Amino acid sequence: MLIRVIGQVVAIMDGEARPVTAPKMACVLATLTVNPGQPVKMSTLIENVWGIDPPASAVDVLYSYIARLRAVFRNADGLHITRAGSRGYVLETDPSNIDVHQIRLLSDRATAQARAGELPTALKLWREANELARGEALMGVGGDWAEEYRAEFRKERQRLMVDRFKAELQLGHHAAVLGELTEVVAREPIAEPLVEQLMLAQYRCGSADDALGVFETTRTALRSRLGADPSPRLHDLHHRILKGDPTLTTPASSEKIPAPITSPGTMPIQLPSPTDGFIGRDDAITSIVAQSSRHRIIVIDGMAGVGKTTLAVHVAHLLAAEYPDGQLFIDLWGYANGAKPISPDQAVSQLLRSLGVEVPDDVMERETTLRTALAGRRMILILDNVHESSQVLPLLPGSATCLTIITSRRRLVGLVDARPVSLDVLSTGHACELFIAETGLDHVDTEVERIVQACGRLPLALLVVAARLRHHPTWTPTDLLARLVRAPKPLDELDGSAHNVVAAFDLSYQDLEPNARRMFRLLSLSPGQDFDTGTAAALADVEPTEADRVLEALVDSHLVIPQRAGRYRLHDLLRHYGSAQLSDEKQGAWRRLVDDYIERAGHAAHLIHPNFGTPDRDPPTYSVPTDRIEAKNWFDAELRAITAIIDTESDLKHYRQVIELCNSAQLYFVHSDMSPLRQQLAQQGADAAENLGDTMNQARMENYLGLSKWESGNFDAAHSHFARALELSRQCGAKMLTTLIDNNIALVYLDQGDARHATEQFLLAAESAAVHGPPMAEAMSRCNAAKALLLLSRIAEAEAQLDRAENIAQEIGDQVEQARIDFNRATSHRLVGDLDTAWAAFGQVADFCRRHNELEGLISALAGLTEVALDQADHLRALTLAHEQLELLTESAPRHVEPETLTQLGRAQSGLGQFEDALESLHAAISSAGQIGADRLKASAEHALGEHLLQRDDHREEALTLLEAATTFYAASGYPQAMQLRSRLAELVGQSEH
Repeated sequence: MLIRVIGQVVAIMDGEARPVTAPKMACVLATLTVNPGQPVKMSTLIENVWGIDPPASAVDVLYSYIARLRAVFRNADGLHITRAGSRGYVLETDPSNIDVHQIRLLSDRATAQARAGELPTALKLWREANELARGEALMGVGGDWAEEYRAEFRKERQRLMVDRFKAELQLGHHAAVLGELTEVVAREPIAEPLVEQLMLAQYRCGSADDALGVFETTRTALRSRLGADPSPRLHDLHHRILKGDPTLTTPASSEKIPAPITSPGTMPIQLPSPTDGFIGRDDAITSIVAQSSRHRIIVIDGMAGVGKTTLAVHVAHLLAAEYPDGQLFIDLWGYANGAKPISPDQAVSQLLRSLGVEVPDDVMERETTLRTALAGRRMILILDNVHESSQVLPLLPGSATCLTIITSRRRLVGLVDARPVSLDVLSTGHACELFIAETGLDHVDTEVERIVQACGRLPLALLVVAARLRHHPTWTPTDLLARLVRAPKPLDELDGSAHNVVAAFDLSYQDLEPNARRMFRLLSLSPGQDFDTGTAAALADVEPTEADRVLEALVDSHLVIPQRAGRYRLHDLLRHYGSAQLSDEKQGAWRRLVDDYIERAGHAAHLIHPNFGTPDRDPPTYSVPTDRIEAKNWFDAELRAITAIIDTESDLKHYRQVIELCNSAQLYFVHSDMSPLRQQLAQQGADAAENLGDTMNQARMENYLGLSKWESGNFDAAHSHFARALELSRQCGAKMLTTLIDNNIALVYLDQGDARHATEQFLLAAESAAVHGPPMAEAMSRCNAAKALLLLSRIAEAEAQLDRAENIAQEIGDQVEQARIDFNRATSHRLVGDLDTAWAAFGQVADFCRRHNELEGLISALAGLTEVALDQADHLRALTLAHEQLELLTESAPRHVEPETLTQLGRAQSGLGQFEDALESLHAAISSAGQIGADRLKASAEHALGEHLLQRDDHREEALTLLEAATTFYAASGYPQAMQLRSRLAELVGQSEH
């Protein structure tokens, strides 16, 4: 068991790292780890998390965080979060279970060993402590307290390094640690104890001049930053080195220094592989490395194909050790033919997902969430292929601990804090060296120099022509040069000597077989970041086997770059070149491509939801998924291409194609966490339908917008979209669609707590579906109606609806709907007191949902099991199940699930006599339900809290108030609990009067 606060806040249990991704919850845990075993006041927790101006809901939200953290540690031996009086908490664990305390314990042991004269043993302990201390503390946690914590830990880490290097030098390890000390001082140029140790190591290694140079650099830095001179101690060392003091020397040790140990944990490692035998760019590398210690944003600009990305990746790998918290890489499509640049909003969402952070619905909140997630982390970000400054401004970390490297064909003058590094083509010497390395020639001669000049010394062009020579064993450099010189020059869109680059591309292009030339041209139309064989086959109108063969030939020619299995990409310059070769074939190929995506997306959507909007067309014969999981994976890979096609087709006013693709994508989004993109495509589909006057598809898109708002807990917005969808569907007489919308409106009513209205609406939708179809809609609506009827304890009516729904589900073979029916059957058994049958049925539903990755269904099944445990007064089992639900809620569950889970948790805690814990959980449930307008769930939590408070006489008045509020809601909404609570209240009031 270990809690890590160095790096991202992570709990490691049984070898499994479980990051605490919610920044504020991570801050709560970090605060508790400062003094394990010691009480922490509620006011301290709130101030550390929210600062001096917390929201009114801070206490209730804090209760929710504590509940979730307890769920995380529910199975951890020797670690618990307990109450500390009425207004605080304590983390009960041994300090050695927390990394910062491990570091301090190791350091204390090392100091004791050193004082006892056991310096080698002390050094081993200091090394271990230093390895644990790598990285910034509380990565991703924002706020003043977290920043102060990070600053104090940096000082502690520096003292730890000083102690360790002192021992290294005392044992004569100066040569072994010289490189590491040099890197450390480069990062900490005014840390005089470390500077002193570096100077001493350099002197002992025979580099007195270097040591004197470090002193001058430090003196300049101190004067610049602090207006101070070096300390007398450092001056004294400088003087002794000048004199060549022999007492500074010590025998070298033969002890080997082991390689650094990587700390355990998870982090994003997204850098592409570095180029083997990287050649040239020495000045640029030196400049970037030097500037990275003083500036947090570097922009590498230059023409296409000049090697900007290669350089950025190379430098990032060189600096990776200085940024131990990970690397992010994102291609922003600034110059991607046939596709618009990735919007800042899309990029922010992608980065948040890479960091394992849930993407907020609000656009502005996403940007602040990203900055918070990066706060305090020592990370490298590569923002590749940027179009303009505005594209990256929302992506830039606010923390000075991150290094951002940007590549662009433009000079991004709008980034005023960035330091530009402009790339030209390679020098002749480095270009020749690159060509020799790629071709295997043994020397540079006149022909090689002329080939290099003919290629404009552009790295990408050199790689292409080198591949031609390498794959033609009978050619000599003279033959290659002759072909380059004679090559036609049909394209001259780049500046300077770039026509020679085109000549190089022409040579490779003309060397291809006719069918390969044709496919290369047509691949320039592919809209995604990469593409598969199916896309190539559709563009070229050939069989998949032929497409595979031609693609391999293009890979061999360095004109197509293989990605992961079965996928390829074009460099953007080669894409541009290929596009310039297109003639009248372009329009036909693009139409084939769009038709292919419509067909494959429709087929994939059919596999995901076979009973809603299934396509009538036959499925494609190549590159298609065969089951639901493969269909989802296909959408994952092709979503960028689909969105790019939708953008292009919208610009071309091909609205029918836009609508078809948007409809298919929406069925995929039901099982993804990309709700912002779901809203975007639904809006594009709605706009396309409006331009066509297609009222039915307008209604569909409004329905999808409503669903996305419902899932995020924005019930008012959901009602608005559903109302518009219903109006439009009725206008066009789309009765099947009207049925689906009626069902979705009822979902909102149900989650708002109006079960009677929801029942009427569900049954209306079911009767309509029985007449107009689809059958699955009838089954779904009847199952939903049964759920609402069960909430009203109208059990016989609910069972009748379930019987009819089950007949349909079995007839069409829908296993997911059958699981929903089984869940409601289990609820019915529980309500009539058949708890054993209910327990078994809920367990079967949970098993099904685990196998099919149905998160919301799994949480519901666990909630059913929890209710059974509560009915059986098995509060310990109920507590365990509620904690399991809370663990799942840390992922991407709908907002309206949380209040019920917290209420069940509070009831279980109450039954176990955990008065204060239950109080917190139930307050959090009330707050959570109130925030989204889930009135039934709020009343349920108030009911539970009222009953709980009756355990204490001094809370009786508050308890009665809560029970009265719940009774009022139950009575007004027709819930059976109203009668029970009225009797309960009368009894309680009678007791009070006596």
